[in-house]
Amino acid sequence: IDILGCKNILHDKESSEAFLNKLKKIYSDAPKAINELNESVRKEFDKIKDGFECSDFNIETKIFSDNICIYLKYPNSKEKYFIYLAWFLQIIAYYQYYSILEYELLLRGAINIGNFYGDDKFVIGPALSVSYEKESNEAIAPRILICEDLKEDFFVKEERKDLPFTRKDFDKNLFIDY
Repeated sequence: IDILGCKNILHDKESSEAFLNKLKKIYSDAPKAINELNESVRKEFDKIKDGFECSDFNIETKIFSDNICIYLKYPNSKEKYFIYLAWFLQIIAYYQYYSILEYELLLRGAINIGNFYGDDKFVIGPALSVSYEKESNEAIAPRILICEDLKEDFFVKEERKDLPFTRKDFDKNLFIDY
């Protein structure tokens, strides 16, 4: 996910310092906010547990340039797949909404599923590359698109016709509807 118009704002000397301070604030707040959301999700699961264990629900973040990579390890259990994905999409929608309201920043990006590696220092993988390409080439408006790999994986595994918290835009791209 990146900030729409960041490059243009940074080239304007008058607004770049204020923008960099805003960027520093949102990116320092993001990991804390995501951790609070992780805890919130776990508490919700605890209420309805019925044998459902969710301690592995752990969204992580990595920040580079004007981008934030928000990711979740793919659950091994088909039972967890839909629930984790729905919560993940809802959290991404919340992050986008929060960025607009709290910081007056418009975000764009793409979300995908697939091979990916992330640790304390860096993130890399085909899923990230495909997301970046889709965001760069197709997310020209403030929206977070759903990549084809995720759509195909979800619709095959869940045998559903809709993905929660999403809708189609004018160009037929599926995006997270915040």
